[in-house]
Amino acid sequence: MLFNKNLEKDNCGYGLICNRNGTPSRKIVTKSIDALSSMAHRGGVGFDGKTGDGSGLLFDINEDFYRKIIKSELSIALPEEFAIGSFFAKKNLKDKLQGDLKKIFRSENLKIICFRNVPTDSSVLGEEAKDTLPEIFQVFLEQKDNSSDVSLQSSLFQALKTIENKYLTEVEKDKMLSFEENLRTHFKSNYGDVWEEVNKTGDWNDDLDKKFKEIVSSFMKEGSW
Repeated sequence: MLFNKNLEKDNCGYGLICNRNGTPSRKIVTKSIDALSSMAHRGGVGFDGKTGDGSGLLFDINEDFYRKIIKSELSIALPEEFAIGSFFAKKNLKDKLQGDLKKIFRSENLKIICFRNVPTDSSVLGEEAKDTLPEIFQVFLEQKDNSSDVSLQSSLFQALKTIENKYLTEVEKDKMLSFEENLRTHFKSNYGDVWEEVNKTGDWNDDLDKKFKEIVSSFMKEGSW
């Protein structure tokens, strides 16, 4: 079920454009841009008439594209296996952030191949958006020690968790903890039997999964954030 009128506040709308044979095509990207430019995201527009509340495209990473770009821009040949991270830094804080990232990646057996500044066009932005426009850059990574038993994916995951813990603000942490605590209280107060079963057996089955989804849905409807 893609839509339920009783859950209209559940999330934003989205569009999906693809082909049936799974072949990558620039035509899909072009059509997606046309579709995106034809809709106002939730109708949210700032006082300047140009600043929206966020929209964009999500698509697969094209390795060939980045190999060509990095070779062209930085004269670097990317290895067979590499990873890309995208970062949004507050103005004048990019150097500090990149310095912190170097330490974190080094500690997780990851080697930085290069940093790349992402091209942007600020001329299309409203004044409100320009005031808070971050510096956008990418980092390209490979595994530092290929003999390690730890995979690239595992190293990336550990690095991501470290970055999240370091840069998640205290306000955001408080919000998360508040939500978790409220949900836990709601869970224990109204669904004590489920709570006891999970804590006693440690088992998680389809029946509990269904009950848990009902609990979260009930909690959200009550607006107990």
